[in-house]
Amino acid sequence: MERPDVAVVQANGQWPDDALLLVYSSLKDLNFRSSLGAIDKVSYNTQSNRYEVFFKPKKQMLFVYASNFVERKIETFNPNPKDVFYYKVEEKQQAVVNTKPGTLKIVTEPSGADVFVNGMRMVDKTPFEGEPNPGSTRIKLQKAKYETIDTTVAVRSGEPTFLNVQMKPTTLWVNISSTPSGASVTLDGTPRGTTPASFELDLTDKTKRGSKQLQFTLADHETVNTTVDLKPSSTPAEFKYSLQKQTGIFSISSSPEGAQVFIVGQYKGTTPLRGSMEVGQYEVEVKLDGYTASKQNLTVSKNGSNELSFIMRDRSALPTEIGQAYGGGIVFDIDENGHGLVVVMEDLGRFQWEEAKRKCESYDGGGFTDWYLPSKEELNLMYKNIGQGNALGLGNIGGFANYGYWSSTEVDGSNAWYQNFNNGNQYGINKTYNGYVRAVRAF
Repeated sequence: MERPDVAVVQANGQWPDDALLLVYSSLKDLNFRSSLGAIDKVSYNTQSNRYEVFFKPKKQMLFVYASNFVERKIETFNPNPKDVFYYKVEEKQQAVVNTKPGTLKIVTEPSGADVFVNGMRMVDKTPFEGEPNPGSTRIKLQKAKYETIDTTVAVRSGEPTFLNVQMKPTTLWVNISSTPSGASVTLDGTPRGTTPASFELDLTDKTKRGSKQLQFTLADHETVNTTVDLKPSSTPAEFKYSLQKQTGIFSISSSPEGAQVFIVGQYKGTTPLRGSMEVGQYEVEVKLDGYTASKQNLTVSKNGSNELSFIMRDRSALPTEIGQAYGGGIVFDIDENGHGLVVVMEDLGRFQWEEAKRKCESYDGGGFTDWYLPSKEELNLMYKNIGQGNALGLGNIGGFANYGYWSSTEVDGSNAWYQNFNNGNQYGINKTYNGYVRAVRAF
């Protein structure tokens, strides 16, 4: 057979990269079909007695058929752009019996599966409808995250064949939550974030299915270890757990004994007191007639000693009013429980702010070592109650100079609050200024 003029390919301006199949035949009304539906143009050249079939350069099967003979596979092609192929259809291929292709309809749940018919991938996904040759037809269905279906169906001439498939998932979406949230989660030893956590598992490998260990860990809570059953499903797996707070043993004592114990304001009994509580920090207050109430913070841990001891102070030995000498100084503030503040009776000198703080903290007057530079508010109480402010009518019994005193309260990195005891005004001043200094302590 002569090689056709290459100009046929070159003249195909609409699909310049198409391959060309030249089918020589005197038969009229031949039809051509691609397994991929990839035929772009079919024309008949009367001068050359041939059909010119332009098709996309993809791997595919091409078929020829007519109303008076059975569809016949020409060949499986895997062309490069502009390739040319040749074929001939003769009269002897006419069939005595008129055999038509069957109709194959494939539906999957979910839809969108890739369809392979006799090893050839179809262009359309499910739901799919095609017209394969009669006979045994191999069908393969593939979809990401679902098991591949590989089966055979019998296609009958001129009859519809239906294939309905429920595809089986290979993944599982997992949602994990806890009360309280924020717990670290590990699944079969692999970290999976913190609750609430959501992630997808690929369970294609069947060894990853079945019973697996799920663990929750959260600070100050008991660790939870449990077993969960994992299997592929389109329905998410929900796992919810409540985490129990850890507990610890505590003990509270006082001297003398018999003091009432209040934990976060709730009465719990009298000293000595022993019990169990959730781990955490609690404010503890003890009260006993004739003694001042006292508070401390109790830290309860799972394995700690968790002990508190109170030395009760006899009220009769405490000052009862402002202006009394007590605890290495003079009282300038006092509350109903006998607690208050004292200030040293004499100025420690004049210093820059940083040095003023150090002088107070190293002071040990009256045998006490808990002195400090007063805050802005404490400094003002001194001025009003025992200084020139004379709010209580006591006069300047603190013996303050008519100059400015440092407070420990900062304005910013370069300045701190300062109070003029001549008129009571407070203002910010540079820390390098030499101000007067008095030390205070609490009792």
